[in-house]
Amino acid sequence: MRRFDPLPDDVTVYRALLRKQWIDEDTGRVKADAYFLRVNERGLSVNLANVCSPKQCAELFRRHPC
Repeated sequence: MRRFDPLPDDVTVYRALLRKQWIDEDTGRVKADAYFLRVNERGLSVNLANVCSPKQCAELFRRHPC
């Protein structure tokens, strides 16, 4: 597994919400479940805001028809 240094507190990151159950249907807010670490992970996967826009990050996860 690749290791990264901790990010400074002032860095903005985007987290892809790939599961519908991570969003509360009543409030539209992200649930804490979206930020729990999986057993085999040492950190969360995020995209840096200074590297890509929210739209560019979302495009990485869109399913395109074949």
